[in-house]
Amino acid sequence: LHGEKDDNVPASEARLMIDAVTKAGGKVESHFEPDAGHWWDKDEKTPGADCVDWPGMWELFRGADATRCDSFSESNTLPTAVFNQAFLWRSITIEQRADYGRPSRVSVAWVSFAAVMISTENVRKFRWVPPTPYTGPTPKFVIDGQRVSGSRFLRNDRGSWEPVAASTGRPEKYPDASGPFKQAFTNRFLLVYGTAGDDAEDRELLEKARCDSEVWAYRANGDANLMSDAQFLAGDFTDRNVIVYGNADTNAAWSTVFDDDDCPIPAKRGAMIVNGTKHVGVVAAAFVRPRKGEGGALAAAFADTGAAATRLFYAFPVFGSGFGIPDYVVFGPGFLGEMDGDVRAAGWFDYAWRMR
Repeated sequence: LHGEKDDNVPASEARLMIDAVTKAGGKVESHFEPDAGHWWDKDEKTPGADCVDWPGMWELFRGADATRCDSFSESNTLPTAVFNQAFLWRSITIEQRADYGRPSRVSVAWVSFAAVMISTENVRKFRWVPPTPYTGPTPKFVIDGQRVSGSRFLRNDRGSWEPVAASTGRPEKYPDASGPFKQAFTNRFLLVYGTAGDDAEDRELLEKARCDSEVWAYRANGDANLMSDAQFLAGDFTDRNVIVYGNADTNAAWSTVFDDDDCPIPAKRGAMIVNGTKHVGVVAAAFVRPRKGEGGALAAAFADTGAAATRLFYAFPVFGSGFGIPDYVVFGPGFLGEMDGDVRAAGWFDYAWRMR
């Protein structure tokens, strides 16, 4: 779906893809809107956007959903760089990676309706769910050359696969709560700014949280639920993701959403500790964790050491679709001069939310 006069991504790029897929034997459905640019909504009296609500796109989605599982006899391979979960034929769900930050790969070959050959790469735990329209018995599995019975499987410390019971969630990662950082912006999330600092700190935290709520409004067309730490502590917001702005000294909600004994980046006024190293001065950190006391919610922080550090986050591309952010990033003022400059630490927590 492309506008003929798109001056952002030329329509010629779409035609190159169509040509390549067609030559490879694929069937392509396409539509090029005359006189339209990168984004269009021609009827100003009707809310919405024509390029998003284009009927042909929804017809394609409904058709793909109905015919997705039309064969069990062929092999299929799924490489994935999505860090929380991946689906294959609606039958394989990757629940945990062996090494977060690297892509995973799953190959499935149905030898028959009763036997499935599976090979994996960078997978620690996965489960099998009978795909639609399959109604036969649970098949026998051969995983990486090893015969295993069951429906949920774990690669143990010896490197062997074994059946395991259903995941209980905490304290381990699981598909709906595993990071990376952007996953915190789901589950009816709340933006909670601190009011426990001095006037300058409180002003910067409010302005940054307000800016993020406005960016979310026009990028996602959604309500970011902005509130102060006092409002959060006075309300009932169980089972919801929470993003806090500030640190343990400036945001009164900090110790409510983060476990003091398990917070990987303790941040206070003037300093924060990252993996045993103390960083002082102007330092900012973004990270995501399981929310304290909540079974399935996440807590994330725009952590800082003071008002000057809060302003560093205006150069931090949280909502840009082309930017990937891992579970945690720690950076200093050099970040303003060069996008990847002055990054003190960055990476992914392991399956048990431990910093590597």
